[in-house]
Amino acid sequence: MVTYPNGDRHCVMAQGQVISACLQQANGLPHADCCYAINDVNRYVETIYGRLALCKCFQEILKDSRFTKLIGMPEKCAIPNAVPFDPKTDCDRFVEHIWLKMNVLLEPILELLARKCCLIEHLFLDNCYQDFRLNDAMAQILVTGFRILKYINLSNTAGITGSFLRDLGHRSNDSPLQTLILRDCFSLQEREVVEFLNSLIAGNVRSIRYIDVSSNNGLACDGDRRTSKPNFTLEKLKEERLDITFVADFPSIRPRKIIFAA
Repeated sequence: MVTYPNGDRHCVMAQGQVISACLQQANGLPHADCCYAINDVNRYVETIYGRLALCKCFQEILKDSRFTKLIGMPEKCAIPNAVPFDPKTDCDRFVEHIWLKMNVLLEPILELLARKCCLIEHLFLDNCYQDFRLNDAMAQILVTGFRILKYINLSNTAGITGSFLRDLGHRSNDSPLQTLILRDCFSLQEREVVEFLNSLIAGNVRSIRYIDVSSNNGLACDGDRRTSKPNFTLEKLKEERLDITFVADFPSIRPRKIIFAA
């Protein structure tokens, strides 16, 4: 069983709901119930990791000779961007292809939105990776494009590593951003947060008042490793920026909340 966020749940759904609905229809065109089942399983995949796990789960099913007739069933149902029933599929490349396709469609829309709606002050985009595949390039468009943006919440966005913080961290006084919330962003990198904190200590982004990088999964670090004890320069931040409230709660180790407030 492949273990990614939501992966186990969707694998069980595939093996139960989809197989029972589709197996008897495998000799010809799929029955409507089969297509509904495949569509439902794909629709409820919440993250790129869940989609990857689901792809590999289908491959596990097709190793059983009883189920090889199901190969190509999502295509027969004409479900766009469905996870394939194909033992030859490179699941990593399939997921990357869908991710890039969504990015190409969304970035021009965000750029247009930033130009036409540039007076937005508060932006709440919790869990936008599921539907929009929001990543760092898009986050940078949002942070830099909205000229008076004071509050942004990108929590539960798996595609964000934090690299967009580099541009933000090099600003001195031209950013109006006061609140930045990145809770449970699965790919958020420890090093990106550390570099951003160092920029704050150096006196950049004077407008910032509240930052939250808490995560039930810790922060990503070297390779595939994760840490619930990030190497933050907390004492220095406390000395230099008493105006900042910094929240970093990582309950996977123990209930731990770091808060600095003016």
